[in-house]
Amino acid sequence: VTKSYDKTFNEHKEITMIHTMTIGKDIYPDESTISYILNKMNKPPQFQSRYFSTDEAFDHIYRKCTYYTHSLYFGINAIQLIRYGIETIDMATDEKNYTVAFQLRFVVNPYRLIHQNEPPSVNLFIPTANNISILNEQFDRFIKCFLPALYDEFTFDKMLAKRIDYSFNFKIREPDKRSAFYKVIHKTSMYNRTKLCKSDTQKRYEQSAAEKNKSRKIIIYDKAAEIANMNYINTNQKRTLEASAREIIRFEIQFSKQGIKNLVQKYALKSSNVLNFLDKDIAYNELISGYKNTIGIEDFYDRSNIKSILRKSCTDSMSEKLINITKMIAQTRSIAVAKEKYVTGYALKNSSVTLKGTTQTFNNHIKKLRQLGINPVPLTDGDKVCHVKNPIHQLEEMYKNLI
Repeated sequence: VTKSYDKTFNEHKEITMIHTMTIGKDIYPDESTISYILNKMNKPPQFQSRYFSTDEAFDHIYRKCTYYTHSLYFGINAIQLIRYGIETIDMATDEKNYTVAFQLRFVVNPYRLIHQNEPPSVNLFIPTANNISILNEQFDRFIKCFLPALYDEFTFDKMLAKRIDYSFNFKIREPDKRSAFYKVIHKTSMYNRTKLCKSDTQKRYEQSAAEKNKSRKIIIYDKAAEIANMNYINTNQKRTLEASAREIIRFEIQFSKQGIKNLVQKYALKSSNVLNFLDKDIAYNELISGYKNTIGIEDFYDRSNIKSILRKSCTDSMSEKLINITKMIAQTRSIAVAKEKYVTGYALKNSSVTLKGTTQTFNNHIKKLRQLGINPVPLTDGDKVCHVKNPIHQLEEMYKNLI
């Protein structure tokens, strides 16, 4: 019986959950097995001999061997053979021994993998039981095609997660509101320990924001703008993808090796087997918490509307304090930075007002704004946009329909 993909939510492209994942497992360092893999990756004999060397000088040069499958199998973005050195000490002689170990990894786009014969799309993989079953079958079919001699060792159910990207596509249809949204997301972060950084896409255009720590990277970007800058796909594919991505903003959380370990502990998972992470509840929880802390769930308003809402709900004194907080945030890099400056003292630009107080007072002001449904970051006056509805509600609605 041929299974069909569960695509209820793909028709609107407002879907979660999974964009890309890197999966793999260790390989017993048998020379014939490694040679077999390297031959499949079209690596010449000279490269192979150095790859097996236990000389530490080669460790950095040959740490990762990557093979791009291209049209061989859509959805398998790359195959990586990772070499890493292991140093042991003989307790009896204190002699150091250096050996080489290997790990085979696959970079997978699960939605693309199970839609081999369909045009390229920006849709994401929905981890229903049926879809996971199809993904399992398609990956195993690829292994049987590319590495038939290792099929029993590298079936999908044996793969460990090395990285996983939980993602969500949402829409802000009006161009002026979408532009205003991109401006405010650079200031919304509540993370104090997270490094603000440029994403790969942000090197090429400004409609994106990113921040990261040791376990995860959070990025939000204009999907159509990213595709427009792709120089490695043909014109017809680009047109198809751009049409699919029109009006889409992507929110993505990339979990690294340390992030995978953290998820295993947080959700009491039995192991880092990839099947444990193909879970709509885990994906939703991480997306919603990451979004709340980097952007917030409240709507965005211009200063005039903020004043109007506050004056209807607060005393004049409290309204003035909260308005000044939003002015300070607009003048600094982010909410987290504004908090630091509030404690040390901050003189508002073009004003005689200096704001200074405790961390607790600042937090209370932010909490009050959020309780009133106001995102603390105001819209830029020059954009002539007075209100942007927070797109997080699209994720919440989609999840309600999934459960």
